[in-house]
Amino acid sequence: MGSQYSLIKRFYGMIKSSMNSGNSFSINLRDKPQPVIGTTCQVATGLYKIAFLEEYRYFRAPRCLLVARASRSPQALNFQRYVRNRLICLAKRQTEKIDFSYIANAKVTLANGDDFEMDLLFHVNDQFYWVESKTGGYQDKVQKYSKIASDLGLQRNQAIIVLTDVSQDAKTSLSSLYHLSVISVDEVEATFERILKKVTFEKSERHPRALA
Repeated sequence: MGSQYSLIKRFYGMIKSSMNSGNSFSINLRDKPQPVIGTTCQVATGLYKIAFLEEYRYFRAPRCLLVARASRSPQALNFQRYVRNRLICLAKRQTEKIDFSYIANAKVTLANGDDFEMDLLFHVNDQFYWVESKTGGYQDKVQKYSKIASDLGLQRNQAIIVLTDVSQDAKTSLSSLYHLSVISVDEVEATFERILKKVTFEKSERHPRALA
């Protein structure tokens, strides 16, 4: 979906709204260019096959109407929330030692003028970190995310993708090939703890009295 975002932007927004409400939604594609129609239907079919859409129908011309409903399963609905809540919980334990803030679903404008939405963007002391949480396919997103992280001036350890089902070999290969850190969901807490401890230590080194 990442590499096709410009074509499915409206569809993506409707999915996120549907996940929160549980309601079906429809999109009239009658006046849309063929690439938008084709890509939207292709993505919808893929999401339906992996059960991210509980309902999906497309009525061909002259109606050109897409009807769908996003899954509200715990895996589909709560994964991003889980990642965000673990970070907030850990950060609260360090409130006297760090300056912490975050934005969920942060909207940014890239250098090429495209709009892009980040799952989670957080700031600790003087550093930004970007986290994407994926329960489905990630193969078509990694290259784009890597470029975005590089363009934004983020180091590899500041751009993190959390996956639910990935082998150790795949994590190692992806993290070495791309400008990203790839982790599994069971590494979320340890990774965030490591980040918070690192920035806390760096702050104490710069301002030893501040943490006394």
